[in-house]
Amino acid sequence: MDMFKLLCCQNQEDKFNAIWKELDKLTRAHVTEMSKKLVSDDNPKVTPGLPALGEGLDDPSVRRRRARNIKCFSHWIEAEPKEKWALLFDTLGARWGIMTSNLAEVYNWVIRGLRGCPLVGIIEGMLYGIIKYYQKRHAAAILHSTKVQTPFCDKMYKWMEKAISKASQHIVIAMGTHDNRFEITVRAKGGVGRETTLVTHEVNLG
Repeated sequence: MDMFKLLCCQNQEDKFNAIWKELDKLTRAHVTEMSKKLVSDDNPKVTPGLPALGEGLDDPSVRRRRARNIKCFSHWIEAEPKEKWALLFDTLGARWGIMTSNLAEVYNWVIRGLRGCPLVGIIEGMLYGIIKYYQKRHAAAILHSTKVQTPFCDKMYKWMEKAISKASQHIVIAMGTHDNRFEITVRAKGGVGRETTLVTHEVNLG
């Protein structure tokens, strides 16, 4: 599940494919091991597989494999549209980088202390709570920008510091004289299912 969550959040195709390949390898090995265990238990009639996804998810007309026919991760996920679960395929920007679907807990946090109120009171409480939240965040951002002399809030500033630190380890070569094109070679590193390698990107600021 941790690897699947990592797969969902990838925004680079090579990393996405590498994790997918590793998931296929691990799930095949798991099914094979379960097969051997069942045979050793003298129960060859049961064919092991991965737990199937429930019927009627989103589109009731979609036909999914039964558990006994699911031998790897690809078989398990093949009928599910990638744009609905993978950040890499969110081409229309519907997810905005947000991968959680636990919206019920979010609303529980918003209306805490309001559940016993009439409906009008709940709506007003949510409205004033959201206004107070934005005012508080705005005040914190203004205070930070006054102290650090930056137009960004503290969280964004820390993210940028981390990105700048990572970028300082890259090799940058200007490619051209008039257009802002650069060749960026990232530091050698390994990844899930990948050998240690150098990766080069082209960045065109124009």
